[in-house]
Amino acid sequence: MRRVLALAEAGLGNYARACELLDGPLQKYAGYDQPLFLGLQHKARAEVALLMNDTTAFALHAREMERQFRATQNPALISLWERVMDRAVRAGVARAPEKRVATPKPEPPGDFDSALLGLSQLTVSSERQMYLLRLLMQQAGATTGYLFAVEKDEMQLTATSSGGLPSAALPENPV
Repeated sequence: MRRVLALAEAGLGNYARACELLDGPLQKYAGYDQPLFLGLQHKARAEVALLMNDTTAFALHAREMERQFRATQNPALISLWERVMDRAVRAGVARAPEKRVATPKPEPPGDFDSALLGLSQLTVSSERQMYLLRLLMQQAGATTGYLFAVEKDEMQLTATSSGGLPSAALPENPV
């Protein structure tokens, strides 16, 4: 609630009061592991700095906002930071951040979501199937894997880590 009040105060031009309302909780909870709360506090403080045209305060709070939101690995929160940065760039308060481009790797990395994006870079169907199989095996901690697909209403083996068929039939009701 204080965050909303602070933004309202800033909108009325009461910047000192807005900063006071936001800086108190930021100091009080600085050592806590609360990336959503702290990220939102820094977002509000960055927005006030933007209204004040205070490049130093904006840079500090935008950087902390980014750090807190990236720690959550939540794309929606990271997008909030990106939108604040876009507004700051348009206002001349900040420079555009460097674009982070992920390069797909032939072996799946530890981040499952990023690895799935790498599938789109593979053009040959068999490469895509093997990449996906390796990725799934890595996530499951498996040493052997088989990837099946339904083709013409039948299960077809599309990729295998061992080069052959599974040694035993799959149970009717796997646990």
